[in-house]
Amino acid sequence: MAKDKYDLSTGDWVSHVEMIEQEEENQTKFFDPKDMHPSGECVSMIQEFEGFRSKAYQDSVGVWTIGFGTTRGVKPGQTITREEAEKRMLEELDRYYSSAVRSRVRVPLTQEMFDALSCFVYNTGEPQFANSTMLGKLNQGDYEGAAAEFERWVFAGGQKLAGLVRRRKAERALFEGNDWEGYVV
Repeated sequence: MAKDKYDLSTGDWVSHVEMIEQEEENQTKFFDPKDMHPSGECVSMIQEFEGFRSKAYQDSVGVWTIGFGTTRGVKPGQTITREEAEKRMLEELDRYYSSAVRSRVRVPLTQEMFDALSCFVYNTGEPQFANSTMLGKLNQGDYEGAAAEFERWVFAGGQKLAGLVRRRKAERALFEGNDWEGYVV
């Protein structure tokens, strides 16, 4: 019969069953990216870093943008409600950006990794991700090397942008399973 264990941190005896449940809960779970979708954590990160703008504007490199950073079909003078912007962001996130992660990544991912990559692709675009060293390292199983690649993507229009530095640090933190909210201003 299995013995109970004394937990020094709580001063309580923990049963063998509770120990097994706790170990299972603490294990990092990896999934086939083809079966994954962005979580609320991904959506929160995008909303935090993109912010909401109800009127179309040109981003730092001149791309027409609206809502929570959506760019597809945006025209000068266009407006959008917050509700419409959230709906559009969610649709485009899963249809275009997370689908790029699903179709390009060939190794198992945690939900945090999938979310960080989806947020990254939402910001940089699918073609950049498809041709990136990050994806190459990831598909070779070099998770640490892939995580280090986030820091290289901090330039827009040849300029290093403080907002991109923060965003990439947050994406890397999430990719590594750490708290990312400390990077939000």
